[in-house]
Amino acid sequence: MASCPNCGRKLKITDFKPECPGCGVNLLFYNNDERLMDEAEKAEAEHAVFQKKLDRMKASYVGSKLTVARIVLYVLPLVFLLLPLFSLTNADTVRSVNLITLYNHIETLDINGAISYLSGGTAAQSAYTVALLAVVLSVLFDLLGLIFITMAGGKLGNIRNIIFGVLTVACGAVSFVFLGKFLAEPSGVVEYASGKTGFGAYLYLAGLVACLIINVVIAAKGNEVNYTVCFVGGIPEDEYFTLKESGISKEEMRKKMKEAIAKIERENEEKVAALTKPQ
Repeated sequence: MASCPNCGRKLKITDFKPECPGCGVNLLFYNNDERLMDEAEKAEAEHAVFQKKLDRMKASYVGSKLTVARIVLYVLPLVFLLLPLFSLTNADTVRSVNLITLYNHIETLDINGAISYLSGGTAAQSAYTVALLAVVLSVLFDLLGLIFITMAGGKLGNIRNIIFGVLTVACGAVSFVFLGKFLAEPSGVVEYASGKTGFGAYLYLAGLVACLIINVVIAAKGNEVNYTVCFVGGIPEDEYFTLKESGISKEEMRKKMKEAIAKIERENEEKVAALTKPQ
């Protein structure tokens, strides 16, 4: 059976009124102000923590000229894939190949065909398949690196970016090498006698290397984060969390909050008075 939180009186089943029959306190709104203050404090504390994450994310993208350039360097290699990656020659015919052309050709291959290229195919077929797989992996790592920039402000952010950069460059380099092997004798895959690496492949690999370099530079120089000042009950967030860690009592925290809010109100009144003061 429930009891009154104010006087401790045992409540009966027949006590339908919202007031305690003993002390008359409203049971529905008892200590309501305190509960509202607890909820407000919790919400402001959560906002302060989340705001720091937003500030770090913002700094990772547009915190400096280097971070802005980093985004461009993540996207540029993907654009370079639309340029001629290599060309195929047969008698008087020359055909340029880019990402779209490769995609159309990949659609014609089934999984079994790709596996046969690797296991029992010719040297050109194996080289072609490895080059395709490597470039797909490099694109995947590049996109993941772009996505994980959102967490670049964390403790392991710079290390993560560099690792993805190394994996991207490694896959791009493997693709570049095996592309050359395929172009040495492409007739085992396509009906062309010879091939030549295009400027798009060189630009793509150079873009991946540039992206890795800029991540190393940002990690070495550091990326300053301008944190937004947040308050919890009128107390600056850093001071608030320090007080919480010190094990301050709830009553003492409320007292400090009231003092902080009163101070802010006085400062605001002084600012308004200064603005409205006749010249």
